[in-house]
Amino acid sequence: PGEIQSLSYELPEDASGVSIDIFDSEGNPVITINAGTQSAGVNTARWSGVDSKGNQVAEGTYTFKVKGTNSAGETIDSETFTSGVVSEVVFENGISYAVVNGSKISASEISRVGLD
Repeated sequence: PGEIQSLSYELPEDASGVSIDIFDSEGNPVITINAGTQSAGVNTARWSGVDSKGNQVAEGTYTFKVKGTNSAGETIDSETFTSGVVSEVVFENGISYAVVNGSKISASEISRVGLD
């Protein structure tokens, strides 16, 4: 990446601890970010595009999973999502896609659209 990436997620309740695991396109772990205590609702963490050793990672596709625990130590489910600017909408083989941040996303995967 080389630039700061926003990692957005939603928690159904307050979390006493949140960690974010980032994976490369082959599912290999890249880094874990400790996000600490987080409130219920939409939260955003920042990733500078480095691995656990501080090395800049190669450009490519990366995914992330959020793990949260509440004050009782129970696991909290979270929903991850990305945000960005739709640069175009394309239709291929009867399927519509939005191009967001340079990536093609099926319209069926879009859960929320808003204006700044």
